[in-house]
Amino acid sequence: WWFSQDVTPVMLAAHCQEYEIVHTLLGRGARIDPPHDFSCGCDSCNYWQQYDAFSHSRSRINAYRGLASPAYLSLSNQDPVLAALELSNELAVLADVEKEFKSDYCHLSSQCKDYVVGLLDLCRSTEEVEAILSGETDCEDSSKLPGRTSLTRLKLAIKYELKKFVAHPNCQQQLLGIWYESLPGLRQQTTAVKLLVVLAVALGLPALTMAYWVAPCSKVGRVMRSPFMKFVAHASSFTMFLGLLVLNAADRFTGPPLLANMTHHHLHRPPSSPEPDPLLLYRMTTTPFTWMETLIISWVIGMIWAEVKEIWSQGPGEYLLEPWNFLDFGMLAIFLASFSCRFSAFSHACVAQTYVHQHYTTAFNHSLLPPEVKYFTLGK
Repeated sequence: WWFSQDVTPVMLAAHCQEYEIVHTLLGRGARIDPPHDFSCGCDSCNYWQQYDAFSHSRSRINAYRGLASPAYLSLSNQDPVLAALELSNELAVLADVEKEFKSDYCHLSSQCKDYVVGLLDLCRSTEEVEAILSGETDCEDSSKLPGRTSLTRLKLAIKYELKKFVAHPNCQQQLLGIWYESLPGLRQQTTAVKLLVVLAVALGLPALTMAYWVAPCSKVGRVMRSPFMKFVAHASSFTMFLGLLVLNAADRFTGPPLLANMTHHHLHRPPSSPEPDPLLLYRMTTTPFTWMETLIISWVIGMIWAEVKEIWSQGPGEYLLEPWNFLDFGMLAIFLASFSCRFSAFSHACVAQTYVHQHYTTAFNHSLLPPEVKYFTLGK
């Protein structure tokens, strides 16, 4: 059987799926060296690219064929799932770079994906499924929440778009159990009961939130940490936020119930009360934030904090790869710009009102104000 000179014994054994021979050679210290990056500029890569580019490309494919072998993946890696996922993504990238050998790289990438899916097929218990989905790496989430699986390998499979792995029945069964964590009986209930639970959580969200803040390790806190309850709480909170925006917009469309030269002192003054302050500037009392706008600001601050936590956990690079994050960033930037303009206008109006109280004691004409103060009176 003929093979090229760059094929080593361990590489040949891996190509032929000879587990015993691969195990023996690995025990003697034999290894398959990963090929250099495609854009590597070292002396060896430059030499082979210049004098024998075909042999250089074939040697790379032979090395990757050995690395992607199920025998070599199983026997040479402490975490075969992680190695197969990363190698599958690397081969998929090379398929787009080295288009001449795209079919070879795509076949090897699919081979790695099938290897990982095959490991899920062999699972016979929940512990084995958790070991494949989470790996052995301790993460911050698992340290903060004892008993919660980290699912690092599953997140990596989602990142690399390994659909067969994510859609596998064993994987979906495990995710469904995590989804109803701390609510095991809810899964068997009817849709009507689930809708009633969602409505109860939405109505009692403020009380549940306070209970979670006060006692996060209590029974209520454990229930609120379940993914199902988190989803319901976030959906209810965002629905309330949208309702506040609609009510605030409707109030804006109706307009203030004041004439051009009136303030709230004129509108709500009883007939027997004294005349309003003659030094009060044009609609000065309509400038501060309303209670509805104050609630909207608090919601926006919470969403900004959530985005900051997401950037911290994912990293700026991963955060910028998701298009939805640009939409969230743009929405929050618009809210911040609106609040900043409102606060700036209120600050300018306060400066103008302070100037009037310091320099005038009786009624005055707006045209007599200094230009810079007269400009401030427009901040309403």
